[in-house]
Amino acid sequence: MSEISRDLFADKIANILHDITQDTFQLNVGRFDLIEYWGNHLHDIVKLYYLLNDNTSRETYVKLLRFNFAVTLLGERVKDKYALYNTKIWNKLTELANKIQDHVQDDYILDRIETFILEGYNYRDICCPNHGDVVFDCGAYTGNTALYFSKKVGSSGQVYAFEAMPNIYEILCNNISLDNVIKENFAVSNKSGILYFKYSAAGSCAIESTNGVEVKSISIDEYVEKYNIDKVDFIKMDIEGAELSALEGCTETCRRFFPKLAICVYHKFDDFITIPNKIMSINENYKLYLKHNSSNFWETVLFALPSNEKTSLDLDLLEDDVNRTQLL
Repeated sequence: MSEISRDLFADKIANILHDITQDTFQLNVGRFDLIEYWGNHLHDIVKLYYLLNDNTSRETYVKLLRFNFAVTLLGERVKDKYALYNTKIWNKLTELANKIQDHVQDDYILDRIETFILEGYNYRDICCPNHGDVVFDCGAYTGNTALYFSKKVGSSGQVYAFEAMPNIYEILCNNISLDNVIKENFAVSNKSGILYFKYSAAGSCAIESTNGVEVKSISIDEYVEKYNIDKVDFIKMDIEGAELSALEGCTETCRRFFPKLAICVYHKFDDFITIPNKIMSINENYKLYLKHNSSNFWETVLFALPSNEKTSLDLDLLEDDVNRTQLL
């Protein structure tokens, strides 16, 4: 791994704003709610930049901020120019995805691209499932990720594939019949109980209502204890905004087994803030990495790799950079 550069976050943001304001597109009033939220929580936004453990992750983070700022200030018409994967590149990935033979039925192209071509839950072979690992696939959908993980862990490994929506779970069961994959019809949350999901959801976040599809929930901690699971090596979460709750429900599992994590951070405004903070509160020895897997705003994954060393920050540098960024 190359040494992390000492470029300041404020300098990166200044360059972003300069590029956007010099753009040939006229500035307009767009969706400022996201940027306003981040501005009100600037300390944590800057903090994540310094928590990321390599230049590749930091560059990805800055590109995502640039993408968000540009679309907010210039409108939807600039999405392709500032996207991490423009239309030309994405079309090539789509062509490759359409040629994949070994994938599940009732999936979609983005799922196929993210899982098999970009390997969205593998960070540069640094933080990924390995042969013999026990993987918790939270938000398995119709089964592509379970299929991918099954191949990675091999016959000596095990994949627990959780899918909340009963209709999607049925498709998952029809698609996946592998000796090393156990399928579970649970919503992963912070505790056991009943949640209600939107009827139209393919895997939507639970709503605070008695209307909708009734789904049983369980925490990873409870599941591990109930089934006497003696190790957990890798936890993936793409559960439509319930990631923070699910992390709260696997605190003991993370502290006991110190698994690698791949957690989606694009469903809510505060994901870049609450999820890294939660992971570091569970164990300060985690090293964080970031990867983006789409041509749009979604499919951003935060990886956490176990380490023997506590992650430390230069707090004076952080505060100075926050102050500099506030002046922009």
